[in-house]
Formats: sequence, C-alpha cells, structure tokens
Amino acid sequence: MFRLAIVFLLTLTLPALAAQRVAMVVGNNAYPHLPSSEQLYTARNDARAVAEALRRNGFKVFHGEDLSRGDFIQMLFDFTGSLGEGDLALFFYAGHGINLEGGNYLLPSDIRPPQSTRRLEGQRMASLSIHEQEILAAMRDSGATVSVAILDACRNNPIENPDGRSVGATRGLARAATMPQGTFSIYAAGYGQVALDRLPGEGDAVHSVFTRVLLEKLEEPGVTLRGLALSTRGEVRKLAAKAGHEQSPAYYDELGGDDPVLLTAKAEGVVNPVVTDAAPGGDVDAQIELMMIDEIRSSRDPAMLQAYLDTYPNGRFSAFARARLNGLDAEPDRGQVISTEVAELRSQIQELQTRLDDALAQKEDSETEKLVAEAKLGESQRQSELLNQQVGALRQQLGRLQELLDEYQALDAANRVQLETLGSELNAALARVAAEERRRRQAEDKLATTLENFESSQRAWNSARNNLESRLSSMNAELAAAEAKAIQNKAEQSAGSEENPFDALFSDDLVTHAGMTAQRLSSSLRQKHKVKEGRNGLVITFVKPGSPADTNGLIVGEVITEIGQKPVLTPTFFEEQVKAARNAGRKSILLMVWREGSPRFVALPSSP
Repeated sequence: MFRLAIVFLLTLTLPALAAQRVAMVVGNNAYPHLPSSEQLYTARNDARAVAEALRRNGFKVFHGEDLSRGDFIQMLFDFTGSLGEGDLALFFYAGHGINLEGGNYLLPSDIRPPQSTRRLEGQRMASLSIHEQEILAAMRDSGATVSVAILDACRNNPIENPDGRSVGATRGLARAATMPQGTFSIYAAGYGQVALDRLPGEGDAVHSVFTRVLLEKLEEPGVTLRGLALSTRGEVRKLAAKAGHEQSPAYYDELGGDDPVLLTAKAEGVVNPVVTDAAPGGDVDAQIELMMIDEIRSSRDPAMLQAYLDTYPNGRFSAFARARLNGLDAEPDRGQVISTEVAELRSQIQELQTRLDDALAQKEDSETEKLVAEAKLGESQRQSELLNQQVGALRQQLGRLQELLDEYQALDAANRVQLETLGSELNAALARVAAEERRRRQAEDKLATTLENFESSQRAWNSARNNLESRLSSMNAELAAAEAKAIQNKAEQSAGSEENPFDALFSDDLVTHAGMTAQRLSSSLRQKHKVKEGRNGLVITFVKPGSPADTNGLIVGEVITEIGQKPVLTPTFFEEQVKAARNAGRKSILLMVWREGSPRFVALPSSP
C-alpha cells in the first residue's frame, strides 16, 4: 500500500524531481580606474575556491573574474536563463560593494570614480553598478524555489568625490531591504561593519577571513543554510575579536519553515540526496526511491527514515538514511534523558526499599528460628546499613538530577519568553516598515503628479514658442522679399532713365557694386541679420547669383567694415573709395568682411 501511494504521488511531483543546483560565482580584484590603494588581493582566490567547492558538490557553476558591467549583466542573464522551476540558485560575490541611499550595489571592474560633487552623482554611480535587488529579482523570476546570495563585499567605500567625500556610506553595506519569498542572504559583516581581508601578522593572505571560514563550513556533512550562516558567523566573530575587530556576519531569511541541505554530505558512504537528472518515463521504481529520499532528506522523524531503509535496504541513498538515523539516535533530547534517569532511580529506590522491608521482616521470625534468625540478623543488619547507604547516595543523585531538570525547564521558559519578545519586536519593526513603504508610495505618487503637470506646462510653452518662431520667420521672409522687391524696382526705375543706373542707386543709405547691394547698418537691419552691437559698417542685403560678389563668397547678412584698409560707415564713402581705386588704375578693391564674429578679406573688381 505504501509503494502504491508513492507511485500515485510521483505522478503529481515528477517535475519537481528535475530540480538542479546552479551557482554564479564572481571575484573582482582589479579596478583599473580606482587608486592602487583600492585594489583587492583575495577576491579572485575566494571566488575560485568557492566555485570549486560547489562543483565538487554537484553545482553547475558560472564563474567570472574582474567582470565589467556588461560582462556581469551578460553572465547574470546566462545564469538565470539556465534556472527553472524548483531549482536552487546560489550567487556568490567577492569584491567591492557600496551602500547608496540604503541600497547595496556591487561594483564592476570598469567602475569609474565620481566626476563632480553634484547631488545627483550618486544616481550616476548607481546606474554604473549592479543592484543587489536586481540579482535577487532575476533569480526569483527564473522560477527557482530557493535563491541564495552570499556577499563578501563589506569593505571601506572605494569611491570618493573630487572634494574627498565618499559617494554613499563610508563603511560596509546596508541592511537588507524587503527580500522575495524563498530568498536567503548572507553578508560577510553586519550593518556598517567592515570585513577583514586578513588577520594581523598574516602578510599576504590567500582568502578573506569570512571566505576561509565559509569554505571550512561548506565541507561539513549535510550542512543546511541556517546552520551554515550561524556556524560561520560564530567562527568569524571569534577570529575578528582576537584581532580587536568587530565583524559579525549577518543573514536574512525568507525561506519560511524550510532549511534545505546546501551541499553533499561528506560522511563515508553518504551521497547527495538532491536529484538533478530525474525525468518522467524512466524506471518507476527508481523514481519512487527518489521521491522518498526527497521527502526524508530534511526529516528528523526516525520512522520515515526507517521506512525508507525497510523498503530499499540497499538503495542508492541507504547510507544517507542510516547516517541521518544514527545522527538522530546520537542526539537525544536532554530533558527526556534526565526524566528517564529520574524514573530509573526511583525504581531502584523502590526495589531497595522492598529489600529492606524483607530483611526487617526476617528479623521478626518465630522464636523457633531464633538461633537461625540471630545468625542471619547480623548479616541482615549489615545489608540494611549497606542498603541505607545506597539509598542515601541514590537520593543525593535524585536531588541533583531534579535540580538539573529544574534548570533545564527554567532555561526553556526563559528562551520562550525571549522568543516571544523578539517576535513582538519583529512585528513592530514590520509595521514600521509597512508605514514607511506607504509614505514612500504617497511621495512617489505626489512627485509623479508634479512631473506630469510640469511636462504638460512644458508642452504648452514649447507649442507657443514654436508658433511665435513660425510667425517671426514668416515676417522676416516677407520683409526680405519686400526689401528685395524695392531694390529691384529702384534698379528698374534707374535703368529707364538716361542717367547712369548706378548713380541712382548710390545714396546715403544704399550702394550697389559687383553684383551686391549694401546698406547703412540701421537698428532694424542689425536686428534682422543679428549683427553684434558695436559692429559698424555696411550690411550686405542682396547678392546677384553668378556675379563677382557671389563668386567671391559674399552672402546676405555679412558686414563690410573696411575698404582699402579704411573704416567704412556710409555708402557714399564706399563709392568714393571705389572711384579712387579705379582712377588710380587699380583693378581690385580689398574689403574686410565679418561673418558670425569672424573677419576675412575679400577682393572685388574696382569696375562695376
């Protein structure tokens, strides 16, 4: 019946049997853009040793060293992409990490120091780093049942502003934020503490203090996650205290009631009970065995372990079950042991008391047996005295055991009170966190509304500005067209008279020469052509295509400030200098022309 029940359950749980254990291990020593004092020396060794320990224990490992941000993100995608439902995912990082605004960020090897002291510099640094929550969320979203993060990154802040102030907290990492269900995180040091790379007098250490202890604990048979965290914390705390340093590794547990075995047990004959390659359609009996061992691997019930051994005395996991069963037998409850010993002593006292009564009864035998009784009386008295001594000794033992039992019960009661107090404090802390989260969300909603109103006002302003610019452009185009038409009309009127057409054009406000027309620089022309205040001369308002002015690169809007190396302020002066050059037999005139704040010389023919 038991085997039939297992077969039925197996059909419901076969996908869970395909669980695998996958790890991403990163060690960053080299930070080329940071000072030499911020280079690390043990991170790569730490990562290599942890990766090897995990591989020996059946983990598939993604291992990287001195990763840039791009390489880090790519490996994270590859790592989480290999995970599936029911898997155990483990992330280990050794290197620099910082606390920015209460969040923990891991620094890639290509991180650069801050560029300014602006308040937003921290946000820039955060965008160039990898957020711890980003890694935890990626593992959770992959479908993994258990996600483990181990960070050996609690060092001094390695990045500073140009004014010497650190970006983010100066020491250690922040307390863990709200973590997803099924997550277990271990940190090399507590909040605000700095993790030691080496102990005093060690010289060039191979591993950091935290990682060397972690590696030792990983080799212990059947170590669980909580057991690993607690034993590692205790050992690191002792080593740091001897060096006059405070370092107490912290852990944060969102596993609920589960405490999975992390690595393969190393006891002789014991194998890892985690199944990595089981698949539907295989040997049913083997699947049943895998199902049973998955159920009992964290059990402390001797009946379940014995049931497996009775069903599979030579099974693949029988050594594991026997080791677990022997371990349970070797660790009886101390209170139960004391109670059992008390009961046994009471039984012995009762038996001795009965024997004593029997001896006293023999003393009162009939007179006919007086001689025999007297002969036996001495022996009975000696036995009585001996028995009384034994009873006294047993009573003393009973009293001592009763005191031990009372101490055990008092200690148990004190522990219960402490647990209740801690539970109340935890509930109060959770309530405060929930209140802070509500206030944060309200502030975010208010900020979003303010930004939305600002963006709406910005769009309205941009629309109005575009309309004004469009109208101004149209008016400038109309004004230019009107000026060009006026010049053309004036030239046409001059062409119809008997006088020289250039005589009509040369006036106090206008001059035409070599295919270009220039005017005195009035306020309206200065504004239209955006001529800088203080720049005086004639502004070019028309250039005939193909004319000498056009072929020499003159364009509308340029300002003529000199002719023949003499300042020119009026069209009349310009005309006089052209005539003087022509009368002197010079074939060209030299102009200084300004365009957008830069001067240049242009030679035009002296003839019209």
